[in-house]
Amino acid sequence: MPAHLKLATGRNSSDSTDASIGHAAVRGAIVGYFAVLVLVGALVFTVAGVGLGTAVAVGAYVGIWGGPGWGGMVAAQIHADRIEAAERSASRRGSEEADGPDGVRATRGSSAAPQVRESVG
Repeated sequence: MPAHLKLATGRNSSDSTDASIGHAAVRGAIVGYFAVLVLVGALVFTVAGVGLGTAVAVGAYVGIWGGPGWGGMVAAQIHADRIEAAERSASRRGSEEADGPDGVRATRGSSAAPQVRESVG
């Protein structure tokens, strides 16, 4: 974001939920690439018994095709779940403080349904 626009709006790119999910997906794609490279390379090296260079090459090949998609998807989903949990807890706090439809403030532990007591007499 240009500096003059940033000053005018008072926002930066980290304020946007979409941008933060995008950043999480990119970080996850990078981590996913290296995780798949190491896991597949080690698996090929130990199980197949090939040389270290061949195992790293196979790990890099599988990592470039599978790692970014897997890592980006997992990281973006985890980030989205965190955002949703924060929004849910904020709305819960907001609803606890709000008045009910009858104008009575709800207190913690009270039932939302009115209690009707019948007297016999």
